[in-house]
Amino acid sequence: MKGAAGGELVIDELHDYAAVYLDGKRVGSVDRRLGQGRLTLRRGAGRLDILVENTGRINFSLALRGERKGITKQVTLAGEALKGWEIFPLPMTDVEKLPFKKSPCDGPCLYRGVLQAERPADTFLDTSAFGKGEVWLNGRALGRVWYVGPQKTLYVPGPWLKQGDNEVIVFDLEGQHGRRLRGLDTASLNSVSSK
Repeated sequence: MKGAAGGELVIDELHDYAAVYLDGKRVGSVDRRLGQGRLTLRRGAGRLDILVENTGRINFSLALRGERKGITKQVTLAGEALKGWEIFPLPMTDVEKLPFKKSPCDGPCLYRGVLQAERPADTFLDTSAFGKGEVWLNGRALGRVWYVGPQKTLYVPGPWLKQGDNEVIVFDLEGQHGRRLRGLDTASLNSVSSK
């Protein structure tokens, strides 16, 4: 949304997580798990972008009846309802066809790399360098990553690997230049977040 002013941004009934950007720079996030719905923005901003993530489904309680995803009510800034939104979906069903750049990336980033396997076998990918996102291996969704959990690795079944080059794609909402994945023999569990 263009022409956003400053003040308190309220995302009413967000389901589930949103990264907020002013003029292309991340200024914060709102997380339903933590009961958040507000963020104070500086004055004089030009463009407001909100990247919303569906983190999963509630599978218990009466909340199931009205469990919709996205921004389910309205967004206000300094008490005024924001209107005139442009909405763009980020389909993640065919990630190999998404545009990739060779230039460094900060913010929401797509990374593509190669994992070499001399002898394909069960392994684990160390995801501790990444913030919040998803990983694909050879076109298959491998799993989600998030620095808040105790799990810092994703299990890779041996049959999903092929001898030689294996394509790995990572989408990271909090991307930074120089982040890397590495293969491990064992899982990394119960580690404390450093962020």
